[in-house]
Amino acid sequence: MSDFMPDGQTVKVQPSGQSIRYCKVLVDRTYVFRIEEAVTTVSTDPLKVKERELARMGSPVRAAGLGEEGIVADMGALAVSRCSVKGKEHVFVSEINLEDERPDDTADRRKALKAFMKAYHPRAMAQHGCTAM
Repeated sequence: MSDFMPDGQTVKVQPSGQSIRYCKVLVDRTYVFRIEEAVTTVSTDPLKVKERELARMGSPVRAAGLGEEGIVADMGALAVSRCSVKGKEHVFVSEINLEDERPDDTADRRKALKAFMKAYHPRAMAQHGCTAM
């Protein structure tokens, strides 16, 4: 996560949302990035739902190793996995959206986004009570 953080004195995390959880991260009152998590039905196609948002993130491409389906873009990443919650099949989606181009180099930023999401997605899934199928 440090790859995305500017120098600053104060880090503030603003959680919000209920069915879809959002968490905004600010450094010295400047918005740096947002993480979003959702548990949804198997009939929902998260990649279709997020298609426009992913396009706005810049040059989205499929990325292996991010859940069952993953996307990395210039300014964000998304991971999707089927999971079981209380014995019922669901889909878990996690996403990160950057506000600034940090790291400056796009290839480095994409690498950092993929590494972050690869580590973050399974942990977030577990916190929602989702077990991999």
